[in-house]
Amino acid sequence: MGDTAGKYDRLAEGFAENSYANLEFYMRQRFMVATYWGILLRPGDSVLELGCDDSYLAQFFVKHGLRYSGVDISPKMVAVAEQRLREHGLVADFAVADVSQILLSEPYNAVVSYMRAFYICS
Repeated sequence: MGDTAGKYDRLAEGFAENSYANLEFYMRQRFMVATYWGILLRPGDSVLELGCDDSYLAQFFVKHGLRYSGVDISPKMVAVAEQRLREHGLVADFAVADVSQILLSEPYNAVVSYMRAFYICS
């Protein structure tokens, strides 16, 4: 966890803003895919994002009335995410964890991951 976490800790401040040319458009597209493709998500439903980064996307889910939880390996990314939502008066749950090691203790209506990665489940 150390090498990956450290890499993203160094990138955390301004991560979303520095990663996307049209951040608002790109995150809105991710939100639309998650909430309207497949099973329609409604206010009150729950979403878990694996590899949430600085969680710019969380704002869209929470403003839509969804219960949002985000997990990231980087403590700094999670701190930036918590601060971002707090500054906007929004509430979400975050955890620092290696997503390949987590065990879910509750069901979610949707689990999303936009990390340019994939998971193998057995």
